Amino acid sequence: MCRPLKDIVTELEAMYNGYELLYDIEERRRVIANFDHDVTYLFERLEKFQEDVKFVLDHKLNVRIISRMTLNLTHIMQHLCESVSDYFYVTELYLMDECYEKNYDLWARFIDYRKDIQKLEGNLQENNIFEVEPPNEADVIIRMSYDDEAYDSGGKVTQTGMLLHRMDEVEKMNGAELFICLDTLMDVFETNLEELKIASHKRHDETMIGIYNRNYLLYAKSYWPSQAERFRAHTTRQRLKNRVDINGLERLRQEAIYEFEYNTPTGRIWRDYSEDLVQLGVQMKEQKLDEEQWKYFFQRIFELDEYDRWIEELRNPPESDEDKQKRERLLLTNKVFTLQPAKSKYDVDILLLYFFIRDRFITEKMFVYEWYALYYILRKVGVLTNCTTEDFVKQMNDEEWFANVDKKCSANEINTYGFLTDKSPNIWDVKFKPTGNRASKNSIDNIHRKYSDLEDTIDEIYVKA
Repeated sequence: MCRPLKDIVTELEAMYNGYELLYDIEERRRVIANFDHDVTYLFERLEKFQEDVKFVLDHKLNVRIISRMTLNLTHIMQHLCESVSDYFYVTELYLMDECYEKNYDLWARFIDYRKDIQKLEGNLQENNIFEVEPPNEADVIIRMSYDDEAYDSGGKVTQTGMLLHRMDEVEKMNGAELFICLDTLMDVFETNLEELKIASHKRHDETMIGIYNRNYLLYAKSYWPSQAERFRAHTTRQRLKNRVDINGLERLRQEAIYEFEYNTPTGRIWRDYSEDLVQLGVQMKEQKLDEEQWKYFFQRIFELDEYDRWIEELRNPPESDEDKQKRERLLLTNKVFTLQPAKSKYDVDILLLYFFIRDRFITEKMFVYEWYALYYILRKVGVLTNCTTEDFVKQMNDEEWFANVDKKCSANEINTYGFLTDKSPNIWDVKFKPTGNRASKNSIDNIHRKYSDLEDTIDEIYVKA
């Protein structure tokens, strides 16, 4: 049985409360594009920085120009250090990994640029162009950060502590101190790029399950609601020509599975790993899916689940308000039926019991004495309590039950056939009637036939889901 989607969504929302994915796929692409643009700009500025420093030194210009350029570059580096965490988020927590090669190249290029900047810094320090005492690195880091955030409990400078929180202090720094700020931020950025490069190889099972579930939840909330109604409408009109039935839906579902599994890489991943969310997520990452492939994958599995729900609805239509109200009235008037019979492992639904009597027992051409067959089988399966025949008759003739049928339930008729109670139905039709009883061979045959029909369908009264 396919669970209602709203129940699945509610469960996942509770599980990941506060940790749902922040961006839809379009916003994710915007974050990536912005980061790509900013990194390209950073690389341009790093290259230009080296040219400009050389120009200042070659032309013996005021070294304050270098200090100002270093401050500007530090601001740019600060921005990248802040935005890289968002970029890391959208590349690692979504079931796409199309950026892996690019991230490796970014890391490698940045390493080269950082080496050049460090070499340049070394030359400037060696020549003491800023004409200052060599600054203490730890003191500079404290000045650029909040004191209580700069170091962790082990005395190591933290990622947060390295960011420029105290701009008033940074603005006062000389060129040598600004180079320490710049190098510190470059260290932060390099560490993040390295994490990006190796993150795809550090996949724990629990992490991958969480990533898959959060991606599923994103699609369920951001994309499927607008598609579900259109999917059913299109399937009804175009695929089934307005003749919706279980066989037609099952046929379309099998066709969809075949097309998905055998014609697409994501379908083959689903075919091979749908029962293992860890490997399913890993495989989707390793296939380096893009946005369209991500959407296609989830659209197909949501459509397959929608087929299942649709088929389930046809097999077990949702209960109407009228049926709910009818059940309540039946419960209020019930005096003779137990809904948790000791002889059965299933509970009885009183509305299903009512439908069973109405649809399987009462007919236009029934005989009044056939009420004995119903009375007998309900006692046999333990649904009828130790009430009197008169109690049973009174309830059956209640307005909420069957007061308006042509052949009303009769205690006299049921009692007439009471001699059958201690005999197996298998021999009812071979036993002669007692002397003086109004029962006849023909009536007993009719009762036995009615009982056999009821016995074949009695399971309809139980709740088995």
